[in-house]
Amino acid sequence: MPTARAIDVYAARVDHTPITVTITVGVERVELDTIVDDIQRNLTLWRNMDLADWNNVSEPLRYLALTR
Repeated sequence: MPTARAIDVYAARVDHTPITVTITVGVERVELDTIVDDIQRNLTLWRNMDLADWNNVSEPLRYLALTR
């Protein structure tokens, strides 16, 4: 029997493109290195971002994330 090529399902579903966002910690804004998939799906990250922090995320990515 021929062997089947392995498929990395995780890599196919997750966008690992690096991105830097700001989050608000107390009264300070802190830069955080993350990946695009976190912007789209990470609720903990969303809770740490104020509206002003979202303004620094590119418009298409911000739209996709906030419409979820």
